Amino acid sequence: MIKRIGTAVVGIAAAFFIVMAGGWVLSAAVLAIAWTAWFEYARMMGKKGIEISSFFPAFMIAVLVASALSPVFFLAAELFTLVVCLSRFIAQKERPIFDTCIEMMGIFYIGSGMASFALLRHGEFFRGIDTLSIEPGLFFIWFVLLGTWASDTFAYLIGHMIGHRPLAPTISPFKTIEGLAGGIIGTVLVGAVYAWIFHFPVFWGGVLGMIIAAAAPAGDLFESFLKRKCKIKDSGTILPGHGGILDRFDSLLFAAPVTVIFLITAGQL
Repeated sequence: MIKRIGTAVVGIAAAFFIVMAGGWVLSAAVLAIAWTAWFEYARMMGKKGIEISSFFPAFMIAVLVASALSPVFFLAAELFTLVVCLSRFIAQKERPIFDTCIEMMGIFYIGSGMASFALLRHGEFFRGIDTLSIEPGLFFIWFVLLGTWASDTFAYLIGHMIGHRPLAPTISPFKTIEGLAGGIIGTVLVGAVYAWIFHFPVFWGGVLGMIIAAAAPAGDLFESFLKRKCKIKDSGTILPGHGGILDRFDSLLFAAPVTVIFLITAGQL
């Protein structure tokens, strides 16, 4: 427990500094996290006998993270990565198709997820948000972090108190439908209040909260599914008391991309 609390305190302090600093500090930190997550992913897949390379995926993930300077670069990098991966898929005729597909999935799962998080910090590219009392990049990146925390916290509390119907018993036996509903309601309320505090439309704050509340547990369940398939408890041991990077960032890897999609669709990014 002491290790877990200590890791959490250090992690929160580091996250605050990195997010507030932005720029190359954020980009470097996100890339380091993404690369660590990739090697955890590769190690997990290796336990299933799936052979995936190290250099090529690490390079493509770096391309995606580096593209988080603007929405145009980001979308161009996504398309570039897709084309390169498909070309690699076609060229490697002797390699098992399943192995190549798993490699491609990991590149987009980790690379796009972490790049989306970095993209949210670059607030100078947001449009039509003149009412905010803080920098748009800070507003949205903290929204995602606060939303994923609220989703997890409310789901745990409500599930612990009244949950009895399993959500996905074969993947995560302790998650319940009641917990999911509590997480959504709690995150919507937190999102609305957060939006009100910083002069963002309360309705859209609630909508974004609902989107994050749906994406965050999906990310959690996806990583749990991978771990069950690979028959491991944690993705790694780099975070004492918490497991690996993927164990801590699983929700964010889904929540950040859907937030970016929401903002692009709304014409604000």
